Amino acid sequence: MTRRGPERHSKPCWTRATPRPASTDAIRLVEVCVAIPTLSALEQGYEVFVVTYASGTLNQTTRDAAWDRMSAAGAQLMTWFGTACELHRDWRNDVEGLGTLFSNHLPIYRCLINSHLTQQK
Repeated sequence: MTRRGPERHSKPCWTRATPRPASTDAIRLVEVCVAIPTLSALEQGYEVFVVTYASGTLNQTTRDAAWDRMSAAGAQLMTWFGTACELHRDWRNDVEGLGTLFSNHLPIYRCLINSHLTQQK
């Protein structure tokens, strides 16, 4: 991918074994700092996952237009929760670590974990 400007220092923060290279984008202004590298990566055959609320913009209209454009081009729009689950893949590997991450950041999830642990006793 040819990178120009400040995004040339950005590197994909997540790749996985796929028929195509993959990257996850979470940067500042969604319509410029996310959309342009995402569309460029898609054009070059990368599979791109965009963490939607890891970047912002000036108003909802431009945000939605950028998300629609990236999605229509083939980017996968995700939340941080979905991204964490994709990266983790298998709960049997580290149920306490991922459960703690979710519990620390999602109070409602903490209730779910506590309920599950109570039922296990």
